Amino acid sequence: MMNHVCRRPGRLLAVCLHLAMLLWLLGCKEQGDTSRPAIPADIYGTWNASGLNFESAGQGSTPMTTGQAALFNAFKAGTYTFNWDSTYVKRSSDSTLSATTVLVTLERGTFKLLNGQLVLTTQDALTKTTRNQYLTCNYEIRSLGTFAVTTIALQVTKDQLLQTLEEEKQTNPSYQQTRDFLLERNFFRINQTLRQY
Repeated sequence: MMNHVCRRPGRLLAVCLHLAMLLWLLGCKEQGDTSRPAIPADIYGTWNASGLNFESAGQGSTPMTTGQAALFNAFKAGTYTFNWDSTYVKRSSDSTLSATTVLVTLERGTFKLLNGQLVLTTQDALTKTTRNQYLTCNYEIRSLGTFAVTTIALQVTKDQLLQTLEEEKQTNPSYQQTRDFLLERNFFRINQTLRQY
């Protein structure tokens, strides 16, 4: 067959174009959604944070009250900025107090990210007590046609919340209330999505 193709240059060109188009189409094949534990290089930069999403199951799986949701306000954020020197800044969403006044809260600290576990460490300026927040951090790529959207999925599990509480039980005024709330539930998780624009 090759001899037959080579005797006709036009036919050879058509076969080559057909192969090139086939290879191009294979290269353009849509990649599926992927998710893996994040590494530090994945999270550097500034990310916009979604609101908190709560998942709960078990005896205390009734809808959360506003007061119960307030127990987890420390996880709320407008943006996160992760720097190369392992420092981070968490900025709250703008809170408008009046036509001329907007309140913004900044949290500064250091972070460690290993095997998909993110540890945010802050220190209270007055009491000098250290607080660690433990989160599961996954790097996700979602295909949308010819575009890919990159996000960071942060999750805080019941066990991670209890670990944080145990470390700060002497200084956390709502320690017992939060602990009781978590122990009532067989399953509890807080989800938050970070998007980089």
